[in-house]
Amino acid sequence: MGQLELTGLLSAGPVGSSDTFPASTTEVPLQLLAGTTGSYTNCTGANVLTLDSPSSFITLRGVGSGAPVALASLLYLKVDGQVTLRLTNANGGGSPTVQTIPLMGLLVIEFPAGFELTLLEAEGAGRLEYLAAGQS
Repeated sequence: MGQLELTGLLSAGPVGSSDTFPASTTEVPLQLLAGTTGSYTNCTGANVLTLDSPSSFITLRGVGSGAPVALASLLYLKVDGQVTLRLTNANGGGSPTVQTIPLMGLLVIEFPAGFELTLLEAEGAGRLEYLAAGQS
C-alpha cells in the first residue's frame, strides 16, 4: 500500500505591507482527505512532457486498461500553457462518464471509490507534469 501526502498553504492577501486591498490575509491549508493517503497500490510516478497537440486529444500514458494505474483515485497535474483535459471515469458499475476541463495551472483531484479515473487525455500546448495513483 502506498502513501500520499500533500502539504502546503494557499495564502491570499495584500502584495506588500503598505497595500490596503484586500484588507486581510487568508490562509488555507492544502491537504488530502484522510482516507486517500494510503489507498493506492500503483503510481505513475512524475511524468513530464511537452504537449503540442492543439486540435486533437492524446492519451497521457500511465492511466487506463493495461497501464500501471488502471483506476486512479488521485490525479495531480500542472501545466504552464492552456490545455483541455478529457477525463474518463468509472461510473459505479454503469457506463463510464467523460468530462472536459479547460486548464492552465494546477489541478489536484481525488476521485471517490467507484468513480476512479480510467483514461486521461489532453489537447493544447504546454509543458505538463502529472502523477496518478490508484489501483492496478
